Amino acid sequence: MAHSQRQAEARREAFRAAEARAAGRSREEIREIYLSELRSRDLKIPPEEALAAKVDAIAGDYRAGARLFGQAVRDLTKLVGTILRPPV
Repeated sequence: MAHSQRQAEARREAFRAAEARAAGRSREEIREIYLSELRSRDLKIPPEEALAAKVDAIAGDYRAGARLFGQAVRDLTKLVGTILRPPV
């Protein structure tokens, strides 16, 4: 549990550091900055869709993150429905 908390805090720090350096940069430059921040903290690079959403958020566009969140809620709802459905 402590390890997970340290990882989460390191991810937040990487995000904030990239955000601080992002002003006036292109999306590709922001992506490279964020990747560099993750690597400097020995953090795993997220899957491309999640990485793109983080880069967009650093650039000030939160729509991709909201879409991913919506997809996760939809998938969780389907899973819970499957679990709670009585056997046929």
